[in-house]
Amino acid sequence: MWGLYWIVVDMQDIDTNIQLPQVLTNRELFDLWQVINYKFYVDGANHADGKGACPGKAAPLVKNIIESADEAIANKNIAATLRFGHDGNIIPLLALIKLEHFDVSVSNPYEVYNVWSDFKAVPMAGNIQFVFYKNKKNDILVKVLHNEKEAHLALHTDVFPYYHWKDLRNYLQSLL
Repeated sequence: MWGLYWIVVDMQDIDTNIQLPQVLTNRELFDLWQVINYKFYVDGANHADGKGACPGKAAPLVKNIIESADEAIANKNIAATLRFGHDGNIIPLLALIKLEHFDVSVSNPYEVYNVWSDFKAVPMAGNIQFVFYKNKKNDILVKVLHNEKEAHLALHTDVFPYYHWKDLRNYLQSLL
C-alpha cells in the first residue's frame, strides 16, 4: 500500500501524460497522508509531548543567523549569507521562531492535520528568507518570507511586512 501511495503522490511531480488508475480511494490517500504529516510534525515541529525539544534543534541555526546578520551589517562587503538544508532543518526553525503559527502544539494525532500541514510548512524547495533593507533613516528593516510569501512572526511590528532588526534580533535572541 505504501509503495502505491508514493507512486501516486510522486506522479504529480513529473511531466507525463501517463494516467494511473485510481488504485487508492481518496480516503486511503488522506489517511496515508495523515500518517506522513504526523511523522513530520512529531519529528520536527512543536508536538505537545515533545516539550520544545524539536524546535530547540534550531537554536544553533538561529544563533548563526543573528551572528551572520550582525557581521553583514557591520561589513558592507557581505551581500548575502545562504544556508541550505532539508525539511528536517526548516521545520524546527519554523516552530522555534513561531513563523505563521507553525509552532502550534497539539498532542492528539487525529487533530494535527487540522492545524499543521507538511505541504504548507515544507513543500518541495521550501525556504525561509530574511531579507535586509536600510531605510533613509538608517534603520535596518527585515522582511521575512516563507516560500516567497511575506510571513508573520509572533512579534509586533509597526511596519509589516518589515520588522526592525533591533526588535527582531532581540526576539530571536530571546528564543535561544
